[in-house]
Amino acid sequence: MQQHSSSGDNHDESYFASFTDMLVGVIFIFIILLMIVANNYQAATDEAKKTQAELAARNEAIELDIRKKAAEAEIRKEAEILEMKKQAAQLEKEALERQMAAAELEIKKAEALQALEAAKLAAAKPQPEIAAATPASPTGEKSGEGEGIGDRNAKRIQEQIFIDARNKILALIQQSLQHNGVQATVNLRDGTLLLPEKQLFEKDITTISSHGSSALRVVASVLESYLPCISGTQDASRLRACAGLDLQSTNGLESVFIEDHTSTTESSENRLLTSAEKGISVFRELIQYEPYLDKGLKNISGSPIMNVRSARTLRTVAQKKGRKQQPVSQSIELKFVVRTPNPGEIRQIKASASQ
Repeated sequence: MQQHSSSGDNHDESYFASFTDMLVGVIFIFIILLMIVANNYQAATDEAKKTQAELAARNEAIELDIRKKAAEAEIRKEAEILEMKKQAAQLEKEALERQMAAAELEIKKAEALQALEAAKLAAAKPQPEIAAATPASPTGEKSGEGEGIGDRNAKRIQEQIFIDARNKILALIQQSLQHNGVQATVNLRDGTLLLPEKQLFEKDITTISSHGSSALRVVASVLESYLPCISGTQDASRLRACAGLDLQSTNGLESVFIEDHTSTTESSENRLLTSAEKGISVFRELIQYEPYLDKGLKNISGSPIMNVRSARTLRTVAQKKGRKQQPVSQSIELKFVVRTPNPGEIRQIKASASQ
């Protein structure tokens, strides 16, 4: 009986020992599997990092290649732009030479017209009989009251020299503006540059339009280039556009007046107000783009050349004789006024004439 009981206990202990060994084995297997999974995960992570690093390096290489190609394209573009600028400069030089030739032709035409008109006036003017008894001056001219005729002739000659230089510059300014797409008309007889108001202002508006601002930027640049040629400036850096112009006078410009010509349908009060506002708007726009026109550009007396003048009575012209007169087109006028010759210049002209 005791032997049977002892045998049952041993059997139970053997069963539990086997079950414990089995659990230990399972846990050991689980630990091994876990280690395998962890190892695989670490390997996958390392591979992912390596792949990511390779992708980053490849992307960086691609980006560097793109930058290199972009830099090469920019260099090629700059080279093409430089070549285009060279060609444009050559074309502009040729155009300037043509402009100079055209300006000289225009000046010669104006001089011929002035000489013809002077001859007509001299032929039509009656000569007083007392003139025959008037003594002659040492230069061969008849003396007058106060200022001798020789002085008057010398003064007219010097004034004509100033006007010729002004007209040459005006013609070049007009051609340069038209070459850059800005409408402009020059009257060499009056020494004026006319800019259509519709090019600068919207209807019934006294502030510069966006299109007008672009046009005035060009006008300011052209004036800044050419006005120093006849203002008497000593700044060589401002005389680049004057080279080769062969001007007989480089200091005859006294003033440039900006004046608006408004419509005759407005009242006198409104006309003056509108004229003043538009003239000031143009002046401010010009000096905003080229401050030199306000602070640096001066005549030989040291006074600023650019000025604003209120509207005068609007002149009218007849399209045909006998027809009803039509008002002049609205425009901004820049009037180039030459100065009066000084006594030293008059003496120099007389001395040159006597030689």
